[in-house]
Amino acid sequence: MQNKQYLQTEKGGWTVSFSNVLLVNKWHCLFVGQVERHLRKLDQEVAKFKMELEADNAGITEVLERSMLLLSVCLSLFQTPGVSNKCI
Repeated sequence: MQNKQYLQTEKGGWTVSFSNVLLVNKWHCLFVGQVERHLRKLDQEVAKFKMELEADNAGITEVLERSMLLLSVCLSLFQTPGVSNKCI
């Protein structure tokens, strides 16, 4: 009798655990889909902005990207170990 109750308890626990895993998986898929959709939208907006910027000032995006890279390298050289710079 005691073994039968134990098996029923284990089966019930497994069913709850499995349903939780399915639920988490569903939410993860929904979340990842939302994030990917937003990233694609942001990439499109950046590309559009670059095109508009280039239309007004030819070669400016390359200059700006090079400046940001140089700034990032300089900041990383003078950065305190263990402290991240989230601004760049």
